[in-house]
Amino acid sequence: MNNWLTATIISGAALAGAVEAEKPATAEKELRKRIEEFRDAGDARDTQAIQRVLHKDFRLVAYMGDAKDAVLIDKAGYTGALEAGKMGGVRRELSIVSLDIRGDQATCKLRMQSSALKFDNYMQWVKTAEGWQLLNDLTHAVPQGK
Repeated sequence: MNNWLTATIISGAALAGAVEAEKPATAEKELRKRIEEFRDAGDARDTQAIQRVLHKDFRLVAYMGDAKDAVLIDKAGYTGALEAGKMGGVRRELSIVSLDIRGDQATCKLRMQSSALKFDNYMQWVKTAEGWQLLNDLTHAVPQGK
C-alpha cells in the first residue's frame, strides 16, 4: 500500500509539473505571436488590428534620435497617427531580445529596424480576456546609419 501511495503521489506531482511547464511555454508562444501582430499592424497601418493589440490604457513614450524630451502618446493618439499616415507604413525586421513572463504580466525588449529607422523597445504586456495586450511601450528610434 505504501508503495502504491508513494507512486501515485510522485506520478501526480510529475503530471502537475508537466502541466505547469506547459503554461509558460503556451504563454510565451501567444505573446510572441501578439508581438508580431503589433509589428505587422504598424507596418500595414492596420488600425483595426492594432486596436486588438493595444490595451485600453496604452501609453507610448518615444525618444527620437538625440531628443532630451519624450513624445507621449495614448491609444487614441497612436491609432490616429497610424490612420493619418504620420507613422508606420514601412516594413520592419523584428528581433525579440528578451521576454520575462510572470503570470499575467510580461516585459520584453525588442529591436526593430526599417529602411529609415532603428528602434529599441521596452514593453510591458498584460494578459486580458482578449489575450496579451500592450500596456506600455518605451521606445528609442534613431535614423539608420547613426
